[in-house]
Amino acid sequence: MTNITKNSISKKMRSHFDQTFDFLDRYLPTYYVREVIDLLEKESFEVSSSVVRNVRTKRTTSNLRVLNALLKIAEKYKDLEEKITLK
Repeated sequence: MTNITKNSISKKMRSHFDQTFDFLDRYLPTYYVREVIDLLEKESFEVSSSVVRNVRTKRTTSNLRVLNALLKIAEKYKDLEEKITLK
């Protein structure tokens, strides 16, 4: 019988997802759904509000386009928050 080494990549990937969702918790506004849909429509990608909410609440992480759009919106609001605190 061969020894099977444990794959630590999945643990690293889970940590990355946890950091991503912590970032979203911190900077994503409560009215994010419409902005994400508008952003994705500019990229010719149609998505429903329920899909956006499911990705946001970690029910599914397979839709990476929506996750990336959520991150873009969160980064935008992070930059705005930093500008306000610098003034």
